[in-house]
Amino acid sequence: TSVTGVQTCALPILTDFVATAKNGQIKFSGTITNGLERPILVPRIKILVIREDRKIILEKTLVLDQKIIKPKSMIKFQNGLSFKSNNENVSVKATLLKEIIDF
Repeated sequence: TSVTGVQTCALPILTDFVATAKNGQIKFSGTITNGLERPILVPRIKILVIREDRKIILEKTLVLDQKIIKPKSMIKFQNGLSFKSNNENVSVKATLLKEIIDF
């Protein structure tokens, strides 16, 4: 059995995620890819802004404007958020939220 770097499951892939935080503003962008032969619903994106002491200072779930990703295609998104900042170092993390239903 060999393993390759290709995702074969039915979940979308978040790539090229970039975030910058400055003066209480976060700007971010990324790409969500659907490698399947059928369309999928666009997942929501959970954004966390975390200080160096690991305290979460912002938790937000984004709903993108586009609702469906066509088969074998991708969508790009770009957005921004405001948060309270004391000019501290922060990390921005993004997670795709996808509901999985068991039949």
